[in-house]
Amino acid sequence: MSSVTGARREKGILTMDFDTILTSLGDFGPYQRKLFLFNAAFLVTVPFIVFAQVFISDDVDFVCLAEIQNGSSPNATSFRATQIVENRGGCDIFEKTLTRNWSTVYSSTDLLPGGADNSTLSYSTNVEGRICAKWGYDRSQHQSTTVTEWNLVCDRKWLRELALSAVYAGMTVGSGICGTISDRYGRLRAISLALLIQSVFCFLSAASPHLAMFIFCQFIVGCTYPGILVASFTYVIEWTGPSKRAIMGNMLALMFPVGHMIFALVAYLLRHWRLLQIVVGIPQLALLFVFVFRLIPESPRWLLSLGHVNEADIIIREAVRANQKTLPSSYFAYTRLSSFDDRPKNGKTYKPETSSKSRSNSHNFTDLFKTPKLRQTTLIILCNWFSVVLPYFGLSVFSTSLAGNRYVNFFLSGFVEVMAIFISSYTIDRWGRPRPIAVFCLIGGVFCILSPFPKNGFQYLGTAFALIAKVGAAAAFWSGFVQVAELFPTVVGNSGVSVCILASRVSSIIMPFLRLLSDVWQPLPYVIMGSLTTSSGALVLLVPETKNRPVPATIEEFEMLHKTRRKAKGRGDIAVVSGKAGHTLCESVMSCDV
Repeated sequence: MSSVTGARREKGILTMDFDTILTSLGDFGPYQRKLFLFNAAFLVTVPFIVFAQVFISDDVDFVCLAEIQNGSSPNATSFRATQIVENRGGCDIFEKTLTRNWSTVYSSTDLLPGGADNSTLSYSTNVEGRICAKWGYDRSQHQSTTVTEWNLVCDRKWLRELALSAVYAGMTVGSGICGTISDRYGRLRAISLALLIQSVFCFLSAASPHLAMFIFCQFIVGCTYPGILVASFTYVIEWTGPSKRAIMGNMLALMFPVGHMIFALVAYLLRHWRLLQIVVGIPQLALLFVFVFRLIPESPRWLLSLGHVNEADIIIREAVRANQKTLPSSYFAYTRLSSFDDRPKNGKTYKPETSSKSRSNSHNFTDLFKTPKLRQTTLIILCNWFSVVLPYFGLSVFSTSLAGNRYVNFFLSGFVEVMAIFISSYTIDRWGRPRPIAVFCLIGGVFCILSPFPKNGFQYLGTAFALIAKVGAAAAFWSGFVQVAELFPTVVGNSGVSVCILASRVSSIIMPFLRLLSDVWQPLPYVIMGSLTTSSGALVLLVPETKNRPVPATIEEFEMLHKTRRKAKGRGDIAVVSGKAGHTLCESVMSCDV
């Protein structure tokens, strides 16, 4: 340990805990508040990407435009009259055809006595069905959507769901890529690169002449989602002192439903899908000026973790001046000593080496399934994450098909999520993790199942049920971040979180296609989402409580902790193992790489 307070040497390199610096800088002073406002602007635009296709590819009413030719030519020997007798959903039609035929047999004088001819008349009728090839669309809600542009109805309806699924598939791929860029090249580079790519491909989506190009562009846009969400979230928390992290975690989480509500207003004002897609990309382009003019600096915590002390020192001193604080003498001693260590060795930046022992004892996601209790816990949490994400995203995406104004419904879907975040934060802090999550899943699942059934003047009751279900699903969703960050043993903590995120991504990719099941039975998508959520919520009760409990360091400790807690349940004993107890929402989201 170095003589400098708060500093230490690791592998010959002098380092210092940034939390020690924040103690003098201030946990959340004016400088940090400015940085929060910029990053809040980044986070508000995230729902624009996630939910853009709710209106860009919104469902519209349509009818088949049958191409019917009635009448006859001057020299025709028949007359054909066709009438549509049934139009089944606009996808196929049944036609009733009346045909009149006549033929004339002339005499040698071409006329019979009295001027009459010997024409014979015959009539025939036929009813036949055929697939529609041309449609007419209701333009009362939208001037144009991808559905009307490329006729994504009937047997092409699945292509609309594929386009939305491509966004979520891109989010899955982008999680690993953006996380690597953020850790290796810095938070600001990750955010600025994501904003640039997102803006460019939003514009390309708007200019797409073909559906295939549009779907590809949407996939790339989805890839940039984690780059903005995770990097911005991490950046703010790295600048925030421990006493303010819980509050800032909730404030950052609130940016998602706030953006959700703002997008409802934007979509209401812009009814042409190409114009709406362009507007979705404009905020990202505008926010790039934050980086062009260097309005916010790189994260000093990240710089210090790589040993770039001189760069971090410049940023820290600027923050001290803005907050009108003073740094302790130990910090100046630390920067003087570290100036020698900050120099590259042989032209290379120092990178801590992993010992052969730690490499041999490395763990991966397969270890989550090797022991009985950990395997059971992992499977339950995977099931819960997969199930909860279905109504969490699905109820927002399907909100435009509920009774009432589609824009108001979508706005309310974001508004109730604000309520859910506060409810989640309060309940899991007071009553622990498994029981509140189980209750949230029960509420979300039951009301999701009930929402499509009210009819005959009670349709708005169904909309109310769907909004209550969204509160339950959203509360379970946000509570899940805290739970998984505390649940898995330290040695497989990242693996546990990663497989949970993967389960949620798979669920979001599948979710759009559930809408196709409404052709089989209209309530079926809601029944599936609600049933899975309710069932997974009941299973969560089998997961151990983690509130105010230390996180087990090893798999063996996890197994032993399960047995000890079960034996001590009736006595009120508490098993103590090594590890850190307690996670705030912000720390949990950072670890989950959402």
